[in-house]
Amino acid sequence: QADRTIFFESPHRIRRHLEIASEIVQKVPIFIAREMTKTYEEFAYASAQELLEHFQKPKGEFVIIYPKLESQQLSLEEIKKNIHELIN
Repeated sequence: QADRTIFFESPHRIRRHLEIASEIVQKVPIFIAREMTKTYEEFAYASAQELLEHFQKPKGEFVIIYPKLESQQLSLEEIKKNIHELIN
């Protein structure tokens, strides 16, 4: 099993992704990179709820990295499955 799960999201889907993540992983910090290698690149590391508040009007492409989770939480595969199902 991988230590991390990575998603690539468009500006049209990022807010929905973070809404779902805030319900599933709640206070687990998530790393987001926006517009990597471009003039306006941005990096953030916070809970899904805090990121949702930060990205009110998202622009650009996003990379979302979930950390390795402790055993008492959902597995990365469960998170990935839940987010994909809810977005679709």
